[in-house]
Amino acid sequence: MSIRAFLLLLGVIALVITIGAFIEWRKYKEETSAKLFSLIEIFLTTLMMLGSFAIGINPEIAVKVVVPDMQKIADESAEVKAKNDQLATELKDIEEKYESLKENTKQDVYGWDDGVVAIDKKDGILRTYCTDNVALFIGHEKKDEAGIDEDGILKNTSENTIVMHDHILHNYNEKYNFENVECLTHLIRRLKKKSKETEHEWCDELIILLSNTNKDRNTLLKQQKDKFDDDYLDNLSNSYDDILKKAKDE
Repeated sequence: MSIRAFLLLLGVIALVITIGAFIEWRKYKEETSAKLFSLIEIFLTTLMMLGSFAIGINPEIAVKVVVPDMQKIADESAEVKAKNDQLATELKDIEEKYESLKENTKQDVYGWDDGVVAIDKKDGILRTYCTDNVALFIGHEKKDEAGIDEDGILKNTSENTIVMHDHILHNYNEKYNFENVECLTHLIRRLKKKSKETEHEWCDELIILLSNTNKDRNTLLKQQKDKFDDDYLDNLSNSYDDILKKAKDE
C-alpha cells in the first residue's frame, strides 16, 4: 500500500470517527466536561489534517469545515446544564411549597379566591390559596368544580380549619368539612349596596355592629388577647339576632 493510499484510508477513518463522536456527543453532551471536549478536538483535528492532506484538501480548510468549535460547544452545553439545574431547583421549590400548603390546610385559618386572567388570548382562571406563610397560584382554563377538586386543597381540609373567602357559594358544598367565614369588607360592601337599594334600616345597623366588632377585635389584638370573653360574645349574638329579626320584619 502506498503512502498516499494509507493517508487516504486515515482520512476515511477520521470521517467515520468524527461522525461517531458527534453521535455520542448528542447523547451525553450535558455530562461531557470541557476538558474532554478539548481532547476530542485535538484528536479529531489531527486525524482530519492527515486525511485532508491525503485527499488533497487544504488541512486548515478541512479542519474549519468539518471539526466544530468544541470549546464553544462545551461552554454552551455547560450553560444549558446550568439553566436546567436552576429550573429543576425552582420546580422542586414549587413542589415543596405546594406540599407545605396542603399540610397547612390542617391549620386554624387559610383563605382562597380566584379571578379571570388571560390565558393564550382567552379568559382563564387564576386561583390563589394562602396562609400567613405561603401563597399558591394555580391556573385553569375554566372556572368549575373539577378544577377546584384537581387542586386538592379544599377537599383535604379538615373540620378543624376555618376557610376565609369572599362569599364563594361553592365553599358551602356538603362534601367539605371545614368551617366557613366570609371577608368582612365584602360583607359590608354588599350591605351598603342593599341599604342603598332598599333603604332598610337593618342593613345599616348590621354594618355598625360588624364595624364596631372589628374595632374591638383589633383593640384586643393590641392587648395580646386572641378572643372575646363570654359576655361580649353573648351580647354580640343577641344584637345579631335582633337585627336579623328586624330584617325579616322589614
